[in-house]
Amino acid sequence: MEQVQSSLEQTPQKKKSNSRARSSTAPPLEEAKTQMGRDLREEYVGLMPSAQFLETFVPDNTNAPPSAVDSMLFSDVPTKATKTDRSTWDSEIGVEPKQPGYGNLPETKPFHEKHMYKPIKEHLQRLLSNCIVVVTAHHHDKLSKAEKKWRPDLSVYFREMLQRSAGPTLDDAPTQFDHLDLLIEIKPTGFDVFGCKSSFFVGGKEAEDVRGQIALALTEQMTRQWRTFAFFVLIADPLVYLIRADRSGIIVSEGINIRVKPQDFVTFLQRYNALSAEQRGVDTTVRPATLEETELAKQKLLPHVPENQRGRPVFVVEVPDTPRPREVLVWGPLYDAESLTGRCTRVFPAWDGEAGRVRFLKDVWRTDTEGMEKESDILRTLNEAGVEHVPALVAGDDVPGTYHKTVTHTYTNPTPAWVTSKPDALDMRTHHRLLENFIPTLLEDYETPKQFLQVLFDGFSGQCLYHDVYVLELISGSILAAHRDAYALGFLHRDISDNNIMIDEKGRGVLIDWELAIRVKDKNGTPIENKARQRYRTGTWAFMSCNLLEPKQLRNPHSLADDQQSFLWIGLYYILLSFNPTIPGNPSIEYLISTIFEENSYDSNSRNFNGGLGKAKVVGGTHLVCGLAVLHNKPMADWFTRTLDVFALDKLYRDLKARGRISQLAESQPDLEKHDALEEIFRDSLDAGGWSPTREPKKGRSDTVRNPLHTGNATTTKRRSDESDGPGYSQASGSIAKKVKMSPGEASIPEADGEDEQECDGEDGQEDGGALGEPELGARVPSP
Repeated sequence: MEQVQSSLEQTPQKKKSNSRARSSTAPPLEEAKTQMGRDLREEYVGLMPSAQFLETFVPDNTNAPPSAVDSMLFSDVPTKATKTDRSTWDSEIGVEPKQPGYGNLPETKPFHEKHMYKPIKEHLQRLLSNCIVVVTAHHHDKLSKAEKKWRPDLSVYFREMLQRSAGPTLDDAPTQFDHLDLLIEIKPTGFDVFGCKSSFFVGGKEAEDVRGQIALALTEQMTRQWRTFAFFVLIADPLVYLIRADRSGIIVSEGINIRVKPQDFVTFLQRYNALSAEQRGVDTTVRPATLEETELAKQKLLPHVPENQRGRPVFVVEVPDTPRPREVLVWGPLYDAESLTGRCTRVFPAWDGEAGRVRFLKDVWRTDTEGMEKESDILRTLNEAGVEHVPALVAGDDVPGTYHKTVTHTYTNPTPAWVTSKPDALDMRTHHRLLENFIPTLLEDYETPKQFLQVLFDGFSGQCLYHDVYVLELISGSILAAHRDAYALGFLHRDISDNNIMIDEKGRGVLIDWELAIRVKDKNGTPIENKARQRYRTGTWAFMSCNLLEPKQLRNPHSLADDQQSFLWIGLYYILLSFNPTIPGNPSIEYLISTIFEENSYDSNSRNFNGGLGKAKVVGGTHLVCGLAVLHNKPMADWFTRTLDVFALDKLYRDLKARGRISQLAESQPDLEKHDALEEIFRDSLDAGGWSPTREPKKGRSDTVRNPLHTGNATTTKRRSDESDGPGYSQASGSIAKKVKMSPGEASIPEADGEDEQECDGEDGQEDGGALGEPELGARVPSP
């Protein structure tokens, strides 16, 4: 049964990184847990035998022989277990009926899980001599965003890491996601989260919420720190689950019964206490800045770091370069990864001391599958060919080291016998880092209406299209030209979005984020037949073409026409939010954003997210927005109308062709395998008079959120749901946040060549002629 949801009603959302419909608002904590629990369902891998988990992930650096552990080591920890359960524990460890055991321990009434915190903390503190264990169940991190006020039951800090920190003490701030090393969640007896060897997932909302809570806490830890992976401990009395998460998924051990046989849990703690920082998942290519470096970074980066990120610590980051890594200083990010798995992109203004200037640092976990090129290699190719308005690469490559490649994926294709969680065949991800030679400004911070359109387009002829200034020196829009010139070299970008269109310090547009680009032509211009490289669509849901999002078009290959249509959606999105348009019926901005950019439906049977109905209605001329006018910037409205006509004609032609009908539209069908049609429209609009010299104030959601669709995440759209990409995580069903996998985190159908017959059902289940079928009476249809 297909459930159609408004992302305003049920704030959805990677991501990763994770493309699924994104929501403009962050979900409440409880909704976020539920959503994340579902999104990552197919990225859990378990239940790994505890001995194998220890052998594989927790090397023994203790230099001490194993010692026997008392079976009743944790007997002083209060339990909610029934007398029958406790008698069973006694029987399993060989306690006689009249001997002291669990069966005759006094009961704690009324029982609450908080009664377990202190005794467990004391046991852990004795076993973790190199650490400080803190009860943090009543303290959230003061630096966390409002929707991320997680309060871990217990937090473990390594003393050496705290000594290197210049932050507040644990007395003042017990929960510090910037520094904590191990998170521990505690649940009483009867609260099952993971099942047995035959069935991994325990059903019910409570169990799913705990799985979501685990993933959200790990997401916050890995976002706030520089990590390659992280451990987590779930105590669901009497069982302990050891958990290891990296950017491809989450591995869970079988349950260790600490009431009967706590040996493996004690072994984990003893070994963990002796692990090096790198073995615990700390990225050792990054180090905390010294006081002197911190002062320098804050002086140089202050104008470029968002105010809400200025409480973050300063780090020294190594960027791969030859003959040695290049070190840069970073402070607060422009945007963070919002997903646990997936690409998990983070970008920073960075101080490059070697060059004495501010630059742009990108940190990402790229999909490392056959045929996918490194973004650093793609940028080198574009730079060497002289393609303008793309980032100039200063340094960058894969980050070297064993831990900079994920391992969870290795247990999913094929799956070992112990895997009962039915995960997707997850992708390997490799840590990639780039330093680029520009200081970015977000597209939403354009200065004038005309500059906005100019930033989307480059003056192909080299003439000054923006008559007020010298466009080639100051504005030189760039984005369409960068896309065109890269395509001429054989590259298709595949993720045209507002997040990936930046303005540099000279006011020029820069098309960034080439990681998902593929070669579609060889050096001789011969088309390349692309086989599926990833298991899901690519792109950012809000700006993907309706052709890619249609429910019955999951196998559509990503084409140049799809990339070009993304320019239409970016333009419309900004018209709605910052050009103060008049629209018939005066619909709210929330309604327009939700029905066009966030609209999606979730098929619970196939676990697929579908969408594109709202966009199809726009292209078909039946959506309210088709009658918009921009009173003080008529050229912008003309640009939208003419660009929409191009895609409306293309859609109509393809629909008629699919039905075997000869159409007189054939001769006038726009050739969207070239950039010419859009180029002409851009030129005419930029040459026209009637532009306002100032921009309208932002309206609607952007008053409360910098950009409703800026999640800083994801870019892989999962065709299947229930996961996260991460990138990023998906905040609630109906929205996408991670640029995404479709789930933003998938057993999905590979992209395939060839097009299926197009058809689209309206919301009432009938064919919607205005969207994809015959034009409705009164619908706006462009003239051939």
